Amino acid sequence: MDGYEIITSDEHKVGHVIGVEDDLLIAESGLVRKKQHAIPSTFAHVDDSESVVRVSVSKELISDSPEVEHGNVDRRAVAEYYGLAEGLASG
Repeated sequence: MDGYEIITSDEHKVGHVIGVEDDLLIAESGLVRKKQHAIPSTFAHVDDSESVVRVSVSKELISDSPEVEHGNVDRRAVAEYYGLAEGLASG
């Protein structure tokens, strides 16, 4: 799935998949100032025939989500942002 284009629910291309960490897709966007965001796979549908991942969230929601910094994903922040925090064990 690495390299697959990501298309949002509002039909925007928001980057490409650069990795998968458990139940999160790591997306990279931008040409000069690259940004990385984690998207819960629960919102994703992979279309291998077109080499794309369609997500059921908007471009704005992804753009405003917590960034992946230096390869570190704040799983709690991502879960809370997408309204999935109840699924995480308290730690």
